[in-house]
Amino acid sequence: SQKKNLSIQCMDFKEASDVKEGIKEVRQQKITAVVGTVDLQLDEVPFISVDELIIGAGMQRLEQLIGVDNAAIESLDVTDEQEYVSSNVLIETLKGMLGFLNPEKIVPLLSESFFSVTKKNHWKLGKEVYVRYMIHTACMLERTLQGETLPHKQTEMLQKEYEAEFLYMKEAFCEIEQMLHIKIENSEIAYLVEMLLDLH
Repeated sequence: SQKKNLSIQCMDFKEASDVKEGIKEVRQQKITAVVGTVDLQLDEVPFISVDELIIGAGMQRLEQLIGVDNAAIESLDVTDEQEYVSSNVLIETLKGMLGFLNPEKIVPLLSESFFSVTKKNHWKLGKEVYVRYMIHTACMLERTLQGETLPHKQTEMLQKEYEAEFLYMKEAFCEIEQMLHIKIENSEIAYLVEMLLDLH
């Protein structure tokens, strides 16, 4: 398949004026797609939200737009932890989403927690789940640092029904909790167990 030179540019929009500048910059260049949390609402350029990229069909849309050979992607679908998903892509994505945590430090630790919990539970989970987990847990840690917790109505029920999974998940976060001097609430663990077991 023909190799393409792809240029990926990360843009940080903190102020409304940054968005205006961003639109100007995008219009000046030959942009194939905008991926992110801010829709620049450009008729001529497709927008793929981060949510769509993580849990929807955004990755396929992006692949089609940049003309990636799907057969080539399948052949690259390795399960080696180091090659699972580019850490740099995750770090750059999280830089725009996190205010307190340093993505460069937290991404390797979260990745380690994912593989720890999936190995203990003998789960074989795909890249989409891995990316969802990484972004969800990073935001969870950010919330916890700010003293916020997502309540889950079925925390106790899930904890009883999936006792081993809960335990492994809590163990996987011990090191991160100590490092950040935080305690992750059981309701947050409930969301993670639910996500990894796909209980919807």
